[in-house]
Amino acid sequence: MKILVIEDDEDCLFLLEKILAHPGYDLIIAKTGEEGILQGDKEIYDLALVDISLPDKNGVDVAKYLRRVKGEYFPIIAMTGYAKEFFLAKHLEAANIFTDILLKPFHRKDLMKILHEDLF
Repeated sequence: MKILVIEDDEDCLFLLEKILAHPGYDLIIAKTGEEGILQGDKEIYDLALVDISLPDKNGVDVAKYLRRVKGEYFPIIAMTGYAKEFFLAKHLEAANIFTDILLKPFHRKDLMKILHEDLF
């Protein structure tokens, strides 16, 4: 499974890499929204994990771009630690922007449930 991870927080990236370090997962990391958009344009992915709060762009805008480019069935998971963004993301999920939401801090079981039960 090829996963585009758009996340600027080093601790979160470390956790994602540790959880998904076994065979079968290929993580492509982008630390800004712009990098995520560029990576999204040049490769084919099975899904994207997008932080809502990025240093250069709003993660929601990045997700909207990926949705337009990758299509309505491309899984995009919002990652957020902020209640305000969580409620915004829940609203946008209904508008087919996000497939699911991963609240930070998250546990391995939360991520794996989304990857194996909710998406496929």
